[in-house]
Amino acid sequence: MPACGGTKRPCTQASRSPQTSPPPGHHGETRSRVRSIPTTFFLDESGLDTRLARSHNQALQGQRTVSRVPGGHWRRLTILGAIACDDLAAGITIAVASSTAVLLAFTEQVPISALHSRPETLVAMDNLAPHRAAAVQTALRRAGLLHRHLPAYSIDLSPIELAWSKLKARLRAVAPPTIATLEYALPSARDAITSNEARV
Repeated sequence: MPACGGTKRPCTQASRSPQTSPPPGHHGETRSRVRSIPTTFFLDESGLDTRLARSHNQALQGQRTVSRVPGGHWRRLTILGAIACDDLAAGITIAVASSTAVLLAFTEQVPISALHSRPETLVAMDNLAPHRAAAVQTALRRAGLLHRHLPAYSIDLSPIELAWSKLKARLRAVAPPTIATLEYALPSARDAITSNEARV
């Protein structure tokens, strides 16, 4: 049976975190508030690993397509990024899972330094535990940055999800078998992200 997280136990309804649907119209209200702020940065994390490869391919009728897929042991990276209305403004990779310490270091070194000179800037994040950590929120406030947490079930409100999807599609085309080749392929994949992915 599928496992929850890293533990081998059945995914029962009781083992999942309780979630509630947002009230009707909540997404529309949130979208309006976000659009009313001159500069909005969406901050998020995503996982990358050496299993990234295309699962389907094309061939002429009657012919077979053959490609290589990474197998055996695989390695994983966490990518942290912040996207504005015109570009993926910042991104770093780290070989550990995201945590409060990791996110705090990222926000202090990347978004805060980049946004400090921009007035009325909002940093929007989902409800991941590190995003709600007091240390992270204090660092953002100290830098004069507004911050808001997106409502539940609001992937459509975060354009960085589109950026991650495009990034991974580019990496699947490369199918990097090692961490070194994965990191080498990241800059060109990142450069493919345009302002079309930064729409709310």
